[in-house]
Amino acid sequence: ESLSKQKKGDRDEIQNIIFDVLKKGGYKTSEVFPAFYKVLIGQDSGPKAADLILDQGIEKVVERLKKV
Repeated sequence: ESLSKQKKGDRDEIQNIIFDVLKKGGYKTSEVFPAFYKVLIGQDSGPKAADLILDQGIEKVVERLKKV
């Protein structure tokens, strides 16, 4: 939800959103990021999450994440 409200392509703000959500939810990055990359690029790891989101487009990423 926080990411979908992000309209501008501010890499630092997107990174902050990602880590705020993980922190508030008590999620471990070691568990979340492999799943995140698997959904978006079919691999266990990849570029910085914000860079990948900006490359693929915020709306497209949010849509794909909502499906899983």
